[in-house]
Amino acid sequence: MKNKICAYLLTIVLLFCSIPIPVYAVQEETVSIHSVEEYYEFAKACALDSWSEGKTVLLEADLEFSNINEMTAIPYFKGTFDGKGHTISGLVIGYDGSAQGMFRYIGEGGVVKNLNLTATITPQGSMSTVGGIAGENKGTISNCSFIGVVKGNSLVGGIAGENKEEGTIANCRASGIVHGNHYIGGIAGRNSGIIENCINKANINISTEEITLNLEYLNLENLRSTENTTDITDIGGIVGYSTGRIESCTNNGKVGYQHVGYNVGGITGRQNGYVNNCVNYGTIYGRKDIGGINGQMEPYQTLLFSESTLTKLDEQLDELQRRIDKLIDDTDDYSDTVTGRLSDMHSHVENARDSVDIMLDQVQNVVNADTDTLNELSDRISDTIDKMVPVSMELTTATERMEVAIRQLRSATDELGDASELSQDGLRHVNRALDEMEDAQTDFEAAAAPMEKAGEEFSNAFAAFSDALKLLQDGGPTEEIEEKVTQGTDAL
Repeated sequence: MKNKICAYLLTIVLLFCSIPIPVYAVQEETVSIHSVEEYYEFAKACALDSWSEGKTVLLEADLEFSNINEMTAIPYFKGTFDGKGHTISGLVIGYDGSAQGMFRYIGEGGVVKNLNLTATITPQGSMSTVGGIAGENKGTISNCSFIGVVKGNSLVGGIAGENKEEGTIANCRASGIVHGNHYIGGIAGRNSGIIENCINKANINISTEEITLNLEYLNLENLRSTENTTDITDIGGIVGYSTGRIESCTNNGKVGYQHVGYNVGGITGRQNGYVNNCVNYGTIYGRKDIGGINGQMEPYQTLLFSESTLTKLDEQLDELQRRIDKLIDDTDDYSDTVTGRLSDMHSHVENARDSVDIMLDQVQNVVNADTDTLNELSDRISDTIDKMVPVSMELTTATERMEVAIRQLRSATDELGDASELSQDGLRHVNRALDEMEDAQTDFEAAAAPMEKAGEEFSNAFAAFSDALKLLQDGGPTEEIEEKVTQGTDAL
């Protein structure tokens, strides 16, 4: 009996095992949001970590939260949220707790895309891990923009407070104000994953607040952490501190406050990962370790060039090598010719020097040979001048005596005219002769004066020429010789 029962049970088991059992897969679900109320229901549903897995959430309209004082952040999301280019504006999040943003946590595999957000994210409490789109990201945030204010203590970013190793932030933009004390960035406060093609226009830490040390939490671990120092540290236009990958990002925002903050950079405040093809246009301020791209680079940096740059450099080096080779060949070809021409030039110079020496000797010989002749001529001219002087003086004396004689004769004729019986015709002849003598005397005086002046001018000219000759014989300056010759010429 017992064996029959066992056989019966075994048969039933085998029968059930042979019946195929259907397997039900988790079906993807699409959720559409058209209103603030539907958004609120969606946010509450995400409190369960598994609810969003496999779901696609579509934002079908712009949402305005201006009439709502505070909105609860979406706790956890692991599905796909497609904003479809719509805008959520007026969102205010100020609750206590870490990891605050529109999404508190985006899980691995989660996607948030095509969303524009205008919000104020200023939580209370620890104020750690605060971002505009997400507090912490392990998924993908792409093609999203944030405009507004994000404020916290540490791990503060315009898009995400912290981008984990699994996370990617791509093609996102941030504008407004981002403020914190440690690990602050326009896109992410800290990055261990990938950030690419992002643009920051937000101003980062452009004001300062006094930071005090809370002794209640003072211990060895906190003392070793940069997050608990009383100074502001690790501030970047894109990321405050990065150990991940940052590519093709641009910062246009102002970063830092004058003389405040350590590790301040246009792209990263502190960098221990990979940065490539990034540009900073913003003004950077700080106290120590400040850089246009990286405030502090550790432990080393590698400079990478794009393929096009390397190709161009290689082409330029090839062209340089080609020109050097051609220069060497040309030098070899022309070396003999150049050497020959230099030898010819040397010979011409030697010949020219010899010709100059000969000319100098000839000039000296001419000067020496003509010295006696010139001296003789000088003596003759000097003697002539000496003889002309008394002649000139005698001419002057003779004219003076003739003038006296004429006066005496005219006086005598006047007396004869009164006392004698001579005819008037005879007296007229005598007076006419006296008039002619006066005219001759006048002409004689006129001729004597120029002769005297000519003698003086000739004497001056000769003196100048004599000085010139003496300077020439003594080897005097050419300028003085020319001056004396000019004076003699002018005198003549």
